[in-house]
Amino acid sequence: MIRAWRATDAQVKRDALAFVVMAAAVLVALREWFGISGQAGDFIHHAAAGFVGIFSVVLPIILVAFSVELVRVRAGNSALPHRVAGCLGIVFSLTGLVHVSKGNPAFDSAQSIETAGGILGWFIARPLVLMLSSWGAAAILLLLFAYSILLATQTQVAQVPGLIRDLINRLSKKTKQEEEADP
Repeated sequence: MIRAWRATDAQVKRDALAFVVMAAAVLVALREWFGISGQAGDFIHHAAAGFVGIFSVVLPIILVAFSVELVRVRAGNSALPHRVAGCLGIVFSLTGLVHVSKGNPAFDSAQSIETAGGILGWFIARPLVLMLSSWGAAAILLLLFAYSILLATQTQVAQVPGLIRDLINRLSKKTKQEEEADP
């Protein structure tokens, strides 16, 4: 069985992982959105909220997006590594920022971790706050967030001013067109 799995095409392996991730997304959505109860529901909630804190309600969307990306990617020049690394950076920075904003709770109670940034938020924010204060940690986490967006979108820093200019031009054209349309 192990030999057969190793011989399996990489795309088939990604598809299998995509189905597992989609199943996890459905289970988390059932608990976080529709409140399934019981021991399984409690376990799913504590696992999701314990991992990413208050972001457990958007975790199903993130898992579905990751699953779709796994199915879409084909061998060759793929953006998957950039997107995964960028999305992980975004998740780490957001959970860390929430953890900092909730007062940097210690790891003494599961409820305080679940209502803040979860284990991920605690893992990244706690040491930063202890070393740099809340303001310093927030600044570092905001920089991580900005860089992670650039990484996920494969945008170079040198391209940002041009993209901002293009956005401003598009918005100003749209505003002028709207003003001309309204008599």
